[in-house]
Amino acid sequence: MWFRDHELFAGFLRENRWELLTLLVLAGLLSGGVVYYTQQSNLSPVIREERGALKLEQVVIDDYRLDLKRWRMRGERAIVLETSRRMRIEQVRLEVFVPYSAAVNDPKVNLDISANEALAEWQDQQITLLGDVKIRHDTGLEIHTEVAVYDVQKEFLTIPKPLTIRQAGHVVTGDSLTYDLRRGKLKLVAPKALFVHGFNS
Repeated sequence: MWFRDHELFAGFLRENRWELLTLLVLAGLLSGGVVYYTQQSNLSPVIREERGALKLEQVVIDDYRLDLKRWRMRGERAIVLETSRRMRIEQVRLEVFVPYSAAVNDPKVNLDISANEALAEWQDQQITLLGDVKIRHDTGLEIHTEVAVYDVQKEFLTIPKPLTIRQAGHVVTGDSLTYDLRRGKLKLVAPKALFVHGFNS
């Protein structure tokens, strides 16, 4: 009886050897995938985010539309995320010019913005500036805040957080601000002690 059962089992293995081999291979791939996923989940968010990224030093980005230069962004370090087409820049400075041609040697800077870091979203055409954001207008006006978003396509600046404006010894505070560079129009929400020179509110 035992010999017969053994013979039947051996015959089953011979007839189904390819199916069994396929199952073993799939089981190996599955176990390997579980191990890889476990290792990935243990990585820090920063490491996972920077996989497939390009790291750069002393970055300078110039933007042109036709033959006119519109803005320049510089930073000490940058990480370019290839899949999402985003760029994170540290110790950033963004200069927004009154558009000028390459023949101009001394362009006029409309806005001079500095921040601890910036996140450039090329698909959305937006640059988000974060941490100790300082904005200087060509009229001498200065704005201090923690977050600012510049839409490079619309040439529109948005400050969604509380801000402080300083000019000629005067101080203005507000809850948020928008500035349309094309039209030269500024809108300040909940202003206090307002004194703004050179803008149309």
